[in-house]
Amino acid sequence: MLGAFATGLGASVLWVAQGAYVAECAIEENTESFQGLFWCVYMLQAIIGNTLAYVMLQWKEAYGLFFVVMTLISAGGLAVFACILYFPSHSPSPADAARRRRA
Repeated sequence: MLGAFATGLGASVLWVAQGAYVAECAIEENTESFQGLFWCVYMLQAIIGNTLAYVMLQWKEAYGLFFVVMTLISAGGLAVFACILYFPSHSPSPADAARRRRA
């Protein structure tokens, strides 16, 4: 129950943050491509993850191995998530725009 609670809290924050992050990284011409790529990867993980779970759980003794494999996949995802770069906004703030005009 504690794990489900933590996942629910974290997933809700990440769900909102991914939209903001993709919008921040994209420019007007490629926003649709970035959103499409995100949804492709998101749906692909559901297909691959469920297929992997189905195949691994066909063996009755594989429950421990299944837990280890899923833990390693999660750790890999966490490592990738930790490497996400921050892209500054494409539109300058009003203070930055005023400074550029004076320079």
